[in-house]
Amino acid sequence: YENEDAYPRAYFVKALQIEDPQDLEAAFTRTDLRSVALVAQSDLPPGVSTSQHDVSGNDMTGIAYEANAVTIDVQAPHDGILVVSDTYSPGWRVDSEGKALTLFRVNGKFRAVMVPAGAERLVFHYSAPGFRSGLLVSSSTLGGLIFLCFVEYWRGRRGRHGEGHTGD
Repeated sequence: YENEDAYPRAYFVKALQIEDPQDLEAAFTRTDLRSVALVAQSDLPPGVSTSQHDVSGNDMTGIAYEANAVTIDVQAPHDGILVVSDTYSPGWRVDSEGKALTLFRVNGKFRAVMVPAGAERLVFHYSAPGFRSGLLVSSSTLGGLIFLCFVEYWRGRRGRHGEGHTGD
């Protein structure tokens, strides 16, 4: 059985429509989400236009998932907004041919990216927010504990060598 109403994993939309976050659910029923993505004003990055985009010829041609990464091959003769039907999280980053692109939230929980004309491959990378700082704190704590163990060991050895020594 194939659900013909299911949305693709990634697709280009013609426009963004700004909605109040409290009205998003109602907007879903009155908006064709295959051609328009809903975005809260607070999620709209600077420089991303809500005006109509010519996405004729823009297409997603392939998608590959790996641990903490998604690669999407596209044909983009025109600038366009690509919606990826995966959950948005602040830890996601995206680039095209080594150039960082702006990622933002649409439709309440999905990722979107403004794809420049001529792009052929988008690579999304995920790094959990706070992971690097947590690793730094944990490593520093471990290093401090090892240092304290060494100091205690050294004090203990010094104390044993000094016992029974009369100094004559």
